[in-house]
Amino acid sequence: MSNNLLYNILAVTVLPIIGLLVSCSTQDEISESNALDLNVNLTNSQGIFPIEAFVDSYQLVELICDDNCVIGKINQLIIDDNYIYINDKEQSNQIYVFDKNGRYSHRVGRKGRGPGEYVHPTDMIVVDSVIVVLDMYSHKLLYYDLNGNHIKDIKYNNKYFEIESDGENVFAYSGDNRHNPLIKDREFLLLDSMGDVESAYFYNKNRLNYTNGQNIKEIDGRIYMTRALLPYVCEFDDSLGLCKKYRINTTPNPLPIDFEKQCGGDYENFINEFRNDYSYYSGNFWETNKYVGFTTEYKGRTYLSIYNKLRKELVTGVIGFSSNKLYSTDVQLLTMGIKNNTFVSNDTLYCVINQREQSLVDPFISTDTNPKIAIIKLK
Repeated sequence: MSNNLLYNILAVTVLPIIGLLVSCSTQDEISESNALDLNVNLTNSQGIFPIEAFVDSYQLVELICDDNCVIGKINQLIIDDNYIYINDKEQSNQIYVFDKNGRYSHRVGRKGRGPGEYVHPTDMIVVDSVIVVLDMYSHKLLYYDLNGNHIKDIKYNNKYFEIESDGENVFAYSGDNRHNPLIKDREFLLLDSMGDVESAYFYNKNRLNYTNGQNIKEIDGRIYMTRALLPYVCEFDDSLGLCKKYRINTTPNPLPIDFEKQCGGDYENFINEFRNDYSYYSGNFWETNKYVGFTTEYKGRTYLSIYNKLRKELVTGVIGFSSNKLYSTDVQLLTMGIKNNTFVSNDTLYCVINQREQSLVDPFISTDTNPKIAIIKLK
């Protein structure tokens, strides 16, 4: 065989594979440097959470709809200086925009398979005056201006569950990418301008086939990765990659370190084998200038913990009603905000209250009324 023929064969078959393998960098481990331990003793935390020590006030903003806006359930909430963006990806499969008074303004894109149309608005971000929508089923990133006008579509080859941005970079939470050996079993991805993977982080071969919808989130320009059952919250650092910022240690009976391996990646096995007997972090997390909030589970009960960063104090209590009617409402608002979707700015939490949950906040509110946004001011 001539050298020229051999080179041509290599160029056609081997070199593209090498190009695929070196197209992005990987980081398999998460740095443990400077992680803060948050130790939650659920045996000694049986009292009702003292929400009055943390909530200053709250108000409700009703989302006023018209015939062009029919909301089933709000799955995602983003707020900027002018607008409230909501994603109803379970029922109407639409993204709607409201003004700050809750009045419907316009829609972003629409259902379909053509340019500017999505089959399913899996996730969305707002960055640099552009709305980016992830359509996981069509393998598309769709770009719109703030008025909802279509700018462009980008097709990509991998699978992403979620996207997020810190204002400069776009990140994704990885789906099942077994076809791509470079990012197979890696959970956290940094994307380039074409939606392809630039860097991949955190190798986790045995992760459960379960996502709670809060795997990556942006808070005040910082990117966090957090997932139910894994006992830590990670922050993305440009130089170090993923770093553990908080380790959430629960007692009694914390989950075994290798619980995902024991479950074989099956969430149903986790429910059957571990859920009732072990304590664990449930994946819900928010952070403000002063506080860190998260929830844990033990023997069928949900616990809310808030860490005061200035005082270095951690308070934990059972989710439920207090004797004070005003603050019993606050407990429900804060809890639902964590369980569904919370947008955080400074020391204010913006929490979704969907229609079917409104009776939990106030039994006299009709569940047929429009969804609301609770604006919770923390002390």
